[in-house]
Amino acid sequence: MRRLCTWLMFVLAGSFVAPCQNTFITHLDEIQVGYDGKGRSIMQTDSGFVLFALKISEDGTGRTRCGVYDLDDQGGYQGYYELGTGTPYHSSYGFFDPICELPSGGYVATVQHFDGYDSRIDLVYFEENGVTSLTSTLLTSDPSDSIVFGVRQMRTTAGGGYIFCGFYDASDAYAHAWLVKLDSTGTIQWQQEYGHPDRSYEAISVAQYPDGGYVLAGYRLPGSLTNLGFLIRTDSLGNEVWRRHFGEELGGWGAVRVAADGGIITFSDYAEQS
Repeated sequence: MRRLCTWLMFVLAGSFVAPCQNTFITHLDEIQVGYDGKGRSIMQTDSGFVLFALKISEDGTGRTRCGVYDLDDQGGYQGYYELGTGTPYHSSYGFFDPICELPSGGYVATVQHFDGYDSRIDLVYFEENGVTSLTSTLLTSDPSDSIVFGVRQMRTTAGGGYIFCGFYDASDAYAHAWLVKLDSTGTIQWQQEYGHPDRSYEAISVAQYPDGGYVLAGYRLPGSLTNLGFLIRTDSLGNEVWRRHFGEELGGWGAVRVAADGGIITFSDYAEQS
């Protein structure tokens, strides 16, 4: 049985008479040699598209890698490379559309390399064709500390810097939602955590609010099968302004966005309790 792999679907510019005449669907299974793949972000270039995805590496390690596909203007395969080929680490961009387009051209992302308690977060810059141009290390963990942290989404900020969210899980406490602010050079300005004495929190999406603050969306685990989604609003330094929980029994959580009128939009699965 064929395994589920990365799918691309685009509706390109067409006329009002035949709006779907340039639509195409590309299946990349043959390129991935039967491995599962998950698309994360797609960017259009002058000659086609750059697709950022996760897949099991073809280097024989069995590790999950961050990969970059070069595609033509019809989604056809032109090239591919992986970050961290041959290393004993998995890697991840995050969950919801984690690649950011830079105003000056090219892209930037936080990439996590991890193996158990051994973890590193890099800030990685890509040229417009998806080729890596610069990498700097933001954070590392000491395996002896038994700390686990994870990146889930990064966004550029109005001031030319970056903000990313995820979770920070120390061995002697429940996991906290995590927010980290970087300046335009990729230097960490501040970190904030948001948690509860007997609940685990994980942030999976972040958006900047018009007043310079931030909005976090994610979920909490109260130690049972009932999981609750949350929204956390902060000021410009990451200090919590308010926290809201929503839903009953949830199984999936979505990215958060801020509307033009300042409204906050997110989504999740929802099921009434029987």
